[in-house]
Amino acid sequence: MSLSALERYRTDPAAFIDRFITKTEKGKPFRLSSYQRTVLALAFAVGVVLRMLVWGEPKKSGKTFLLACLTIWWGYTRPYTEIIVAANDLEQSQG
Repeated sequence: MSLSALERYRTDPAAFIDRFITKTEKGKPFRLSSYQRTVLALAFAVGVVLRMLVWGEPKKSGKTFLLACLTIWWGYTRPYTEIIVAANDLEQSQG
């Protein structure tokens, strides 16, 4: 992958997800919805500094999968970053 492509992906998580994450954990096709693209574009716009992003949706709407996609994106585009994934309890960590 070229450096320019990596730089584009660094500021555009939707482009990264479109290119590299095409299926869900169950093997079904995956595409971001238009509202997800809009929120990601606003949240990760060049020059915007966020310390926290709160994403709220109903149960079973794909929040955890989207977070996994963003975690993969972040780790891939920022190779010297430590990523810690934590859960509230054992049951949640196994789910």
